Amino acid sequence: METQATSEEKKPRESGAVIHRRETTWQIYLPFLLGIGVLVLAFAVVGIPSDPAWRDRAQAIGDFLYTFLCTLPILVCLLPIYVLILAGIYGMRKVHSGTERPLRKLENLSESLAERIETATKFVNEKTISFSTLFEPLDTLFSMFDKPTPSDKEIDNDV
Repeated sequence: METQATSEEKKPRESGAVIHRRETTWQIYLPFLLGIGVLVLAFAVVGIPSDPAWRDRAQAIGDFLYTFLCTLPILVCLLPIYVLILAGIYGMRKVHSGTERPLRKLENLSESLAERIETATKFVNEKTISFSTLFEPLDTLFSMFDKPTPSDKEIDNDV
């Protein structure tokens, strides 16, 4: 037991930054550089010969790589957005079907209320007009006691 304790004490512990640098090198940079190397090697193997058959192969490989490296990631990245849009459309349809019936009832209620208000307003207007016609003779009688207003000619003469 003492031999293990002394060997652990002699060996300094690595810092977190050193461990992180080493893991980053092995797990991120190295696979990235190997992938770039494979792509460069594939381009070199296909692009160096000048034979037309090789050119057709190079075009096929280029089309494949374009599809694999550009189009597929775009589709994969847009898939969640597409799913969210579909879920939103489905949710709006559910909300619409759930609120359609109450809104129709509210619309019918407000229309009937507007008709009742219009009928009541017509009735009040007719009664007001008939009441005014009844008191028209009294209005002329009471207008005798009003203070006379000067006419436009009198105003022009005063100036």
